[in-house]
Amino acid sequence: NNVVIEVDTKGEFHGRFFAARGSYKIPHGLERKKDGIYYLTFTRVKNMPLIIILKALGLVKDEEIMKTISTEKMYEEILLNLFEFVEIKTQDDAMDYIAKHVAHGQSREIRLERTKEMLDKYLLPNIGMATSERMAKARNLCKMLKKYLEVSLGRRKPDDKDHYMNKRLRMSGELLLDLFRVNFKVL
Repeated sequence: NNVVIEVDTKGEFHGRFFAARGSYKIPHGLERKKDGIYYLTFTRVKNMPLIIILKALGLVKDEEIMKTISTEKMYEEILLNLFEFVEIKTQDDAMDYIAKHVAHGQSREIRLERTKEMLDKYLLPNIGMATSERMAKARNLCKMLKKYLEVSLGRRKPDDKDHYMNKRLRMSGELLLDLFRVNFKVL
């Protein structure tokens, strides 16, 4: 459930993490494309602008997004992202934007329902799957973006994915519980 910021051979930064909760283990990816926009990828949602997702989760005001990411005045790159999607003013507009890219070809009500379900179930399920958890998810995404920006600006070192601090150690009791659960369902 921790984001790991890595640098590839081309010098580009990528944020990757697995949000795990119970039987869910959903990979998420955070990256900055050549156009300067930050994109988030998770189950059924590929390369969706992060600002759109934040607005769909409830952080609608641009000033509120900037303050949640950081109180410092160092992130001019975020202003480009905010300016790019300035026409999206409400949470419903952001939901509709996501719905058009994910579930196109369906009626508006069905698209919006599926989008809300995806944001609740598949986006950061480790935080919660209820509608009331959306603001916590938005704040967590802002923390991840802040870490990404600090690494890309050289204020923090990239993470080593092979370090034991970034590994999840599963103890024997947890593994036995998984085996018991699977075999009990078969029985």
